[in-house]
Amino acid sequence: MNITQWLIWFLECLNRSLIASEKIVATVVSKARFWDDIKTVALNERQIKMINMLFDNFTETHHFRNGQKSVSVPRYRFKDVMI
Repeated sequence: MNITQWLIWFLECLNRSLIASEKIVATVVSKARFWDDIKTVALNERQIKMINMLFDNFTETHHFRNGQKSVSVPRYRFKDVMI
């Protein structure tokens, strides 16, 4: 029985999963370093929520205006979210 094709398929799957895991770990480490770097900066609740949303939920297709709606900030108070 020749298992070469199955072994190639399995190793390719393993490689893809390792690459995906590496990206997730890099994101988590980046977020932890960011919060460590700005731990002395006074941020309000909406600013913290917006920053976490940028790290966790945003993709390239999202727009900043969507973030305004996501943190329930009235348009006239949006400057309060800005750091």
